[in-house]
Amino acid sequence: MILKSLFTAHRITAAFTVVLALATLALVITAIFQHNDAVEAIEATKRLATATENAAMDRRQTASAEFILKIDAMLAEHRYDRITDDIRSHDSNYRLPKYKNKADADVEEYIGVFEDMGYFITENLIGAKMAYDHLSYDIEKAWCNIDVRETIRKARATDKSKTAQSDPLYGNFERLAKEYLANEGQDCKDLDSAPATAQKKSR
Repeated sequence: MILKSLFTAHRITAAFTVVLALATLALVITAIFQHNDAVEAIEATKRLATATENAAMDRRQTASAEFILKIDAMLAEHRYDRITDDIRSHDSNYRLPKYKNKADADVEEYIGVFEDMGYFITENLIGAKMAYDHLSYDIEKAWCNIDVRETIRKARATDKSKTAQSDPLYGNFERLAKEYLANEGQDCKDLDSAPATAQKKSR
């Protein structure tokens, strides 16, 4: 009787062990499937994030190109012809005439376009390389002109705002011009003595 009881207890223990092993195996298999599902979900999320980022980049590049084309078209308008030609065709010491015709853009209006462009680049609305490729020469030549420099100095001298020092007038334009010249290892004298380069870089 005692033997029978022991045998029955042994069978029950064995059966319990088998059930426990099977349950453990089932849990392991479930965990593996869940892990694979999680990995696939992570990969799918990564692919979606990459696709979203690429789409956003494409939209930024398209918007950047549109901005550049608009600025380029603006500077190609007839009213900018005189000041553009005067700055391009002379060295940095050339004194710009007084543009009495109201249809002609003056110095402040002309460099204001480049100031806006510098702001757009800072805010990532325009790609820096795209801006450089299209307008770097005009920005450099304008910055080097003596009358343009004096116009900026006078404007800053009369600026009494709280941001006059931290965010000076035409600061974006100045930053772009200096950055472009530095990247090319040039200064204003180099521009004055390099007509071939000027012809190559002009729009």
